[in-house]
Amino acid sequence: MVGVAQTRVGEGLVVVAGTLAYIALMVLLVRPILSRVVARWETERLPRSAVALVFVALLMSALITEYIGIHAIFGAFLLGAVIPHDSTVARTFTRQLESVVTVLLLPAFFAFTGLRTRIDLVAGLDQWLLCGLIILVATVGKFGGTCVAARLTGLGWRHAAALGTLMNTRGLMELIVLNIGLDLQVISPTLFAMMVVMALVTTMVTSPVLRLLMPYPALRDAAERSGSAV
Repeated sequence: MVGVAQTRVGEGLVVVAGTLAYIALMVLLVRPILSRVVARWETERLPRSAVALVFVALLMSALITEYIGIHAIFGAFLLGAVIPHDSTVARTFTRQLESVVTVLLLPAFFAFTGLRTRIDLVAGLDQWLLCGLIILVATVGKFGGTCVAARLTGLGWRHAAALGTLMNTRGLMELIVLNIGLDLQVISPTLFAMMVVMALVTTMVTSPVLRLLMPYPALRDAAERSGSAV
């Protein structure tokens, strides 16, 4: 979607080809090289050169995907995906950046999204009915599809409904996609506000509905069974 929105129709194939080529490059070439490099840093504390190298690689990957025609966030994600998850680099960055992300960056992103949300644009009964229809369609699509699939695989109605409720949670990823769409002018500010309301409503109702479907002892037993199965 991002590639199509940022390019003309005639350039769409170029963006797709560049994206596939970059993914192949990262997986087939960069990932083995990174595995060998990070294997040298299997120490309790990473050197400053390692931290600098990771951040430079992060910025380069983001710039490359932006140059190709897709959003820079995908380049950053791709670099994180090719770094071995069990390496010292991954564990160290996860531990050291978790507090910064959860305490500073995540609240700032939600505040930024709130500042861009024009609820006043959703005016009139017809637009609120449309917003309600969006919430209904989004809920039926996620909850209904997951619930039916879970039932077909043998789960009971209660567990299938609980799984559908969890899948209906959107939260952060939905807001990221909506912000990208608004930046690219794929969606209007009014539709952006409606979609944000949908994301917030479907996320907030998850906990109370889940408690009704599966009280805490049932959730704990299900978690224990999942852990023992793993």
